[in-house]
Amino acid sequence: MVTVYIQKGTVQYLIGEVKFDIGPSKVLRYSNVEPCNAMLRAAFKMLRTLAGDTGRIAEWTRTWRVYWRADLRISGGPLLEGRWLDRQEAINAEVAYFNERGIA
Repeated sequence: MVTVYIQKGTVQYLIGEVKFDIGPSKVLRYSNVEPCNAMLRAAFKMLRTLAGDTGRIAEWTRTWRVYWRADLRISGGPLLEGRWLDRQEAINAEVAYFNERGIA
């Protein structure tokens, strides 16, 4: 699913896991879906810093069977209440938060 917002000539959208070519663009992170456990979160962030958001390591970190949280504080939002065993559920919660507020 992709949510698109258009304002004053600027297009903003939530990418999610969708892969498509949109041409030249700048991707800004609005949130982080990350493990709830502090030690796993540190390992997750270290691996993603070293390996990036794409590739085998990034894909592997997405399969961890841990509790996930949605941290929206980097965009001025909250750390969402709740823990999700399914990572996609945490992503759905963050997308719902942004959609309810018309934020992208």
